[in-house]
Amino acid sequence: MWYNMNKIVFRRKHGVNRKEHNRMMTIRTIEDTFMQLYKKKGLEKITIHELCETAGISRTNLYRYYDDKYQILQTIEDRLLENIEEINKSDYFINQLENDIEKKLPLLYKTVCYIDENRDYFATLLGRNGDPSFVFKWKSCMRKNLESKTAESKVFDYDLDVVVEIMVSSFIGIYTFWLIEKPELSCESITKICGDILYGKIYKI
Repeated sequence: MWYNMNKIVFRRKHGVNRKEHNRMMTIRTIEDTFMQLYKKKGLEKITIHELCETAGISRTNLYRYYDDKYQILQTIEDRLLENIEEINKSDYFINQLENDIEKKLPLLYKTVCYIDENRDYFATLLGRNGDPSFVFKWKSCMRKNLESKTAESKVFDYDLDVVVEIMVSSFIGIYTFWLIEKPELSCESITKICGDILYGKIYKI
């Protein structure tokens, strides 16, 4: 299941009781506040006291869900990457007969849309005070996914590992530039750019 943790809407009619609702809203408050502070000052300067004070919760409440600030960051990063992996589990990668970018590159489009829905989190993690290890983990996940989907493709005169590394680095660079420098660009535009890298510049399917 992939969903936007930052925009969860709880509805009693969906069977979410008040206790669970409060639990999830507390987690959301902690994580949103943490990311706001992280964007502003980086991880090392965040204190639990400041986090609790800004979020309006007690230390006891925070420690009910997290051991420390490092676990908060780890939880957020793991969830973002797990959801991207979930989106890309399908083998259906491209439909050459479609002109509509959403239908032509459905997995890539859904990935870009997910990044857009969580753009504040991704922009923070990729930004000036971001976490280099997040980029490393994301590239590793992306590399594994692309290798499995392009293993049978015909590459011009390049080693597959080199080609995949070029694509992975290009995608991360594009996403970072989009989120931080060109947020007005649409998901369709970003998907098309990444699609051109996949199929228009290096590969012939």
